[in-house]
Amino acid sequence: MANPIAPIPGLKPRHMDSAKLYAHRHHMISAFARKGVIAPGGAIAEVGVGIGDFSLFLIDTLKPTSFAGCDLFTLHEHATMWGQPTTEMFDNLDHLSYYERKLKDRPDVVLRLEQGAQPRRPGDLPTCLVRHDLHRRRPCL
Repeated sequence: MANPIAPIPGLKPRHMDSAKLYAHRHHMISAFARKGVIAPGGAIAEVGVGIGDFSLFLIDTLKPTSFAGCDLFTLHEHATMWGQPTTEMFDNLDHLSYYERKLKDRPDVVLRLEQGAQPRRPGDLPTCLVRHDLHRRRPCL
């Protein structure tokens, strides 16, 4: 059976000419906003939203008109997270309900929540995706 995924080309020196290294994902997103890499008024998506703090930062910093939060939304199924009972962390709500409540007071943004391992309508997602690995705290765009 042939591999359906095309090989990923390697980096070349020309790819690194204007490369930047950021110590923290907040610094990277702030720099993108300052430099106009991601213009206000667009559509963005975050894949793996956790408890929503970074989602709020993305919305406040990048000022999109549309935001899609994509996650399994199952963290409430764990007894504890970061040493805290999830019942306390999520105010006795399930993960999705907690996240919806956290982001509800953003009237200038159309919020779309996608629950599951992959979006129901992936073609409808914005082209700018912010994904980070919650367990490793490693952002990638």
